[in-house]
This record gives sequence, C-alpha cells and structure tokens, in this order.
Amino acid sequence: MPQDNATPSIESIKNVLKVVSNLDVTTISAETDLFETGIIDSFGMIELLSGLEKHFSINFEEHYLVPQNFWTLHSILETVNKVISDSSTR
Repeated sequence: MPQDNATPSIESIKNVLKVVSNLDVTTISAETDLFETGIIDSFGMIELLSGLEKHFSINFEEHYLVPQNFWTLHSILETVNKVISDSSTR
C-alpha cells in the first residue's frame, strides 16, 4: 500500500516523473503521449518504473509491464491503482 503522503494522482505521478527525469512537467497533460513526444525513452522508462515503485511502495509484476500501461500519465495512474488494488486483495 502507498504511504499516506503517496496517494496516487496525476500530480503525484508528475512529481515522480519530474524527480527521475529532471524535466519541467508543468505542460504535460494527463493524456500526453510520453513516448511519442520524447519525454520518456527506454532508459527513462526503467527510471520511471523504479521511481513509481519506491514512491508508492509497490512492485510491478511482469504482466503490468506493457507499453500501453505507461503511454500517458492517465494510463500510469490507472496501472498504479490496479497494482495497489491487486496487492491488497492478496
């Protein structure tokens, strides 16, 4: 489960992205394609996954690691919430 101060939201996902990439994330919308725009590349994806796992105290199992789960901030948020939900039912 995430820590109290790590509630999943678009803003918290943006904050993780900002920390791992050192980018100005203020202009990134929830539906911006992070790969098509060059915001994230394959190396950046690894850093983002690691940052999300640390920030939200989660672990992405292999079946979550498909590109469409990480194309946008919105899809990342949905994936993080799914991981949290799935881990709480175990």
